[in-house]
Amino acid sequence: MFVIGAVFLLFGAVFRRWGQLGVWALGAGAGLVVGVAVVLVTLQQAWSAVGRFLAGAPVPLLLAGYPLLVGVLAAVGGYLVVRRARV
Repeated sequence: MFVIGAVFLLFGAVFRRWGQLGVWALGAGAGLVVGVAVVLVTLQQAWSAVGRFLAGAPVPLLLAGYPLLVGVLAAVGGYLVVRRARV
């Protein structure tokens, strides 16, 4: 729930600061980053290494650690954007 809230806080802050164009740009940029990462992993033929990494990671890290990291990054990004937004 924290991760979802933090990500949408970031999107809301971007909307408040730059409007609809900013939200579209953020979505397109995120899609581009994920797409480039997928292409790079595919070209390196490293999907088995990604699978081994995920299978070997401790369960608390997968279920709490990584989502918490994403949530904190999104919350900090949202704060940095919203502090510059007009009221």
